[in-house]
Amino acid sequence: GKDNGVLGEEGQGFVNGLLLRGGELASSFNSRTMSAILKSSSCLGIAPRQPSLDAMLRRAGELVNDYAPMEIAHTLKALLILKIPWRPELLRELQIRAVALCSGFNEMDVTEMFQACSKMQDRLLPELGSALQRQALLVAERINAHGVAQVLLCLSEMKTAILRELVEELQRVGAKVAVRFSSKDCVSAMRGLVNLGTNTSPMFISEIRCRATATTRFYTAEQIASLMWAFAELREVPGASLLERMQTRALEVAETFSPDEVKTLLEAMQSMGVVLTPQFRDGFAPRSLALSPALSHGLPHGARFDGTNRAAPDFDGQSRSNDGQNRPTHEPATRA
Repeated sequence: GKDNGVLGEEGQGFVNGLLLRGGELASSFNSRTMSAILKSSSCLGIAPRQPSLDAMLRRAGELVNDYAPMEIAHTLKALLILKIPWRPELLRELQIRAVALCSGFNEMDVTEMFQACSKMQDRLLPELGSALQRQALLVAERINAHGVAQVLLCLSEMKTAILRELVEELQRVGAKVAVRFSSKDCVSAMRGLVNLGTNTSPMFISEIRCRATATTRFYTAEQIASLMWAFAELREVPGASLLERMQTRALEVAETFSPDEVKTLLEAMQSMGVVLTPQFRDGFAPRSLALSPALSHGLPHGARFDGTNRAAPDFDGQSRSNDGQNRPTHEPATRA
């Protein structure tokens, strides 16, 4: 599962054979083995088949009280990613076990558990959401750069009451570690802030802006569209340098943009009153119009590829924090 390779028909048959054998041996598995098999299965995108599935789920239920924090997170994530039809009581028992252990979670446990909880939707127990946030607040200082971005995004996707102190602490820590953000981390953190609808830290936004500017060459089409969307939704100014570099990068990957990503990017630029560079206007515009017939008359809502600064009426070009009331009206296009 760690190789991230594409399995052919023979490879899939081999994995299915291993999972079949795993079902036969499931009654002898300990919690570590059980969670490792399910995690690997989810990485490969191949769920156990019957009768192995029933044997593994039954064994997972028997081992609930033996599970360590990371094993709980891996098991929950695997079952959710693979969309395995599990027994409702298993989900509840795993979460109750997590609540019991939560006060001992380290920073890695916390990050993994947030990723699992973000996928649960209405099935998340309120007591787990609350306990996990309280523990995250205690260990936030030790969460690494990728973890900060992931926790912000996952927290914004969880259906639970949000601990505002945690959001503030994650931004404080994030401002210190953002120098190590990847392009994906920058996008994850910004999307999390948009979805949370809370006040943003000027220092954190500034550090993300600097890091995004320094790593522009690594951005994909989807990431460019998502980052610009987030800046627009937060009513934060990306800065001239970042905007210029993003337009240059958009030109480099123009042919990989989907129609929805084109629309998201151009609407974000319009709402921020971006003056497009001549290179972007001459090079990217024809490609974008060919991709998206809806833009055949120019940018949405009357904006043009003429370099004109057409700021949205309620955006004055000044960087300011979200007051918690300005929630996004739509999400940027994302790829499966």
